[in-house]
Amino acid sequence: MNEIELSNTSNKNEENLSIELNFDKNGIIEKRKIKIQYTNFLKIPYFHFGNTIAFYLPYSKIDIQEFKYPPFSLGEGYKQFLLIIIIGFLLNIIFYIILIFLFNDIFNKIITPIMILLMLFNSLILLIKNPGYIYQSVDYSHINVYYCQNCGIVVERGFYTHCYSCNCCCWKLDHHCEVVGTCISRKNIIFFYCIIVLIGIINSNYILSFLSVFNNNKTKK
Repeated sequence: MNEIELSNTSNKNEENLSIELNFDKNGIIEKRKIKIQYTNFLKIPYFHFGNTIAFYLPYSKIDIQEFKYPPFSLGEGYKQFLLIIIIGFLLNIIFYIILIFLFNDIFNKIITPIMILLMLFNSLILLIKNPGYIYQSVDYSHINVYYCQNCGIVVERGFYTHCYSCNCCCWKLDHHCEVVGTCISRKNIIFFYCIIVLIGIINSNYILSFLSVFNNNKTKK
């Protein structure tokens, strides 16, 4: 069995928490340590694994299961996606102000900002939600398991696939999205689809609205 030991460090700012993983493979014991660090702001615990960053709620105490499946994570391209979210939100606010100035109807006045906020909410969830990254070996009693040499852990065959962009095994991986910068799996694919649908509806509304203004100006001439 995989043994995990949390160090009893008294001062979290010095050594933080250290998790040691022992894997016995054909009589050869492989050991590695993962340090859990704390941010200076709000004391948010986090650790690096592959190209991902797993983190938790502020001041949360981490047990073995939480380490195995942390609630939040950042993929290898989280910075670019965060920049896309900020730029996209600002552009939508600008277009929304223009639409209100041109069309002061119920759809553009109420429904459009709701869709913009929903798109922002889904984007933030997609940014920080753990899509299914696993950082600890599964129970060795499972029959259909294999050893991932890249992650150094034992995972269930058919359930976990190694993502070479994130350099981490992910549960029910659909694909790695270069735009989002993280893996899209069964755990977060609904948010991914919601963003695509909302972008399509909002952009279609922008295009149709501006085309109607263009056609009205053309007929007046």
